[in-house]
Amino acid sequence: MYRILPVFLVFLLLCGCSKQAVPPKKDTFTLSTTISYEGNEYKADIFASAADVFKIEFTAPEKLKGLSFNWDTDSGFIEYKKLQYRFTADDAPEIFSSIKNAFKLVFSNTQSAILNADGTFKVNGDGITVELTKDGTPTLITSGPVEIKIDAKSTEE
Repeated sequence: MYRILPVFLVFLLLCGCSKQAVPPKKDTFTLSTTISYEGNEYKADIFASAADVFKIEFTAPEKLKGLSFNWDTDSGFIEYKKLQYRFTADDAPEIFSSIKNAFKLVFSNTQSAILNADGTFKVNGDGITVELTKDGTPTLITSGPVEIKIDAKSTEE
């Protein structure tokens, strides 16, 4: 009896207490980013929420400063110097769709995140890879031809 008890306790420790690590769930992200697309680099601020509200506002290069892509549930618009162009999901520009889909993956799929040895996470799906910090904030997003590096962050739970 006494010989079986230590084996049983070790078994309980290894199996009974194990829990899959998942990144903390965030409701919104406000991020300063560097976006690489088709050999070009752009600076942009990105706001994304789990409620499918999304905005990218370019801050550099100077020619694009103020250009913004806005999305609210199932339609969006591009705005630049008081000009607006409205679009639906089918008409959305590729760069915008790629970024929006990446954040949808983060908001909906963190339960399937892969825990890295350093405590960070990686989420994969539909050709999109998102690397997350220990607190669940994206640090790198790769979606088709788009790569986004997060330079600064502000998140709300």
